[in-house]
Amino acid sequence: MWNVFDFCIVVTSILGISMAQLNFNSVGLKSSSQVIRTFRIGRMFKLFRKLKQLQVIFTTFISTLSSIMNVGGLMFLLIYIYAVIGVSFFAPIKWNGPINNRLNFTNI
Repeated sequence: MWNVFDFCIVVTSILGISMAQLNFNSVGLKSSSQVIRTFRIGRMFKLFRKLKQLQVIFTTFISTLSSIMNVGGLMFLLIYIYAVIGVSFFAPIKWNGPINNRLNFTNI
């Protein structure tokens, strides 16, 4: 079953690459090739089922995903706060010398 799936993905990928090299542009072909490209992810799930160590790593990553999102959100909030503080400090600087319309923070 998986060998047939792999074979179909490889053949359609080769066809898609050859069509792109020949500049054969068709709207239906482009959309179907993008759908088939997404099926390549199915090959990765096959590896997750066979290799137990990789399965443990994947389940650990999935279980820590909420913590990673929380830390990422806090980092984004910290960077946003520093950006707002920087703009509020440097926005009232008068234009003189190298500071012009493009280098001032007020006219972005």
